[in-house]
Amino acid sequence: MIGGGAVYITVDFDLSQSIVVTDDGSGTLSYKLKPVIHIVDTFEAATINGKIAYDSFVGDQEAIVTASVCTDGTFSSCETYTQLEVSRYETQEQDPTDFSIYWLIPNKFYKVEIDFDTSADPVDFTEEIDPNDPNIDIGPGAIYLLNGGILI
Repeated sequence: MIGGGAVYITVDFDLSQSIVVTDDGSGTLSYKLKPVIHIVDTFEAATINGKIAYDSFVGDQEAIVTASVCTDGTFSSCETYTQLEVSRYETQEQDPTDFSIYWLIPNKFYKVEIDFDTSADPVDFTEEIDPNDPNIDIGPGAIYLLNGGILI
């Protein structure tokens, strides 16, 4: 902040990106901690919300939601920002399953991908979020609704 005053920041330790699992070839796994930290102005951070329909899940598998930040503005050069596993509710009466991606840097290009069947390619849902599109608000404090708020 210019001119003095308080600034509230959130330091988000992203565990989904911080644990690296390696296999030495013999089936022995090792785990390394390589901390990934996102530092965001608390009141400026953007959020992405989504709703997944009960029937979109494959059996009891969790959906893998990946949010990538794209640096070149063309969605061809994207780097994983965060990833989360979303479990469906136990009964269809609880439909839909809501999820949120917090602490995003505002006014960036984002790509959100959802994989419902991790054993098969391709990814089942993709949405590109372009901050230059006048119909999209991913600015400071914004809450962006994936798929226009319609169930995925």
